[in-house]
Amino acid sequence: MACVDELFVGDTGTSIELLVKECNDKLDPPAEELVDISSATGLQIKFIKPDGSALTKTEPSVKFITDGTDSLFHYLTLQTDLDQSGNWKAQGKVTMPSGTWYTSTFKFKVKDVL
Repeated sequence: MACVDELFVGDTGTSIELLVKECNDKLDPPAEELVDISSATGLQIKFIKPDGSALTKTEPSVKFITDGTDSLFHYLTLQTDLDQSGNWKAQGKVTMPSGTWYTSTFKFKVKDVL
């Protein structure tokens, strides 16, 4: 996710970006590696608002930034999405032919507009 320090209530067209990584424990020491998600059959981002309510976005709104080989997908916000100031949480979900995985959760703050 990029530049989350400047999100405001009502922001439109802000790219919420997720990077999909996994731990390769065959390395010494184990290390995170990027995951090619180009074969994904489903992409989702679930947001938890400051009041605890959920906002779930799926395809076609959630999509690859390029072609998925770079491990990235994103969502562009609509004016009604970021409707509360405060601390938000989000998590991505990727469905592939071989299974379904979740990204790490992340937190970001949405600020009030003056």
